[in-house]
Amino acid sequence: MQRQAKMVSKEITALNKIDMAEKTRQVVEVNHLRGDANPSTIGIALDGRYNSTSFGSAKKPGMDASQGMSLGIETSTPKKWIVARTLQTKLCWTGAWLRGKGYDVNCPGGHPDCTANTDRYDGLSEQAMGKNIGDQLTSQVFWSSTPRLTGTVLEPKVLRRPHKP
Repeated sequence: MQRQAKMVSKEITALNKIDMAEKTRQVVEVNHLRGDANPSTIGIALDGRYNSTSFGSAKKPGMDASQGMSLGIETSTPKKWIVARTLQTKLCWTGAWLRGKGYDVNCPGGHPDCTANTDRYDGLSEQAMGKNIGDQLTSQVFWSSTPRLTGTVLEPKVLRRPHKP
């Protein structure tokens, strides 16, 4: 069951990236229709969370957490779509298991299928998460820098009420 969940997780992640890129393209189209001088400029708000039981650590600066997640939410439209997300994690169960068996494993990337992307001794960085979100948005906006105007955006539908006799 865990192997199938892992396979599904990769597919959902890929679909999520495609969906966020499509949302970014739609925001660029809305900005273009509004007549913005630079429609690729998207206002975003960032929100983050940590899996920490305390608000700080006496031993190191920053949060005493093993995971941090941040979302980039566009503020250009009333829909407030999530257009980017990033995750910093120190957790790697395979690496912990291998270290328990006596192997010298340094995550991240010290073995196949490493799930950690931050060293276990480093602090989680909001600056790094913000940069990652900026890089994601840059690639998405670059992909959609020439807005494609679709008929659904340009042609509003007229809703008619049924005629009452």
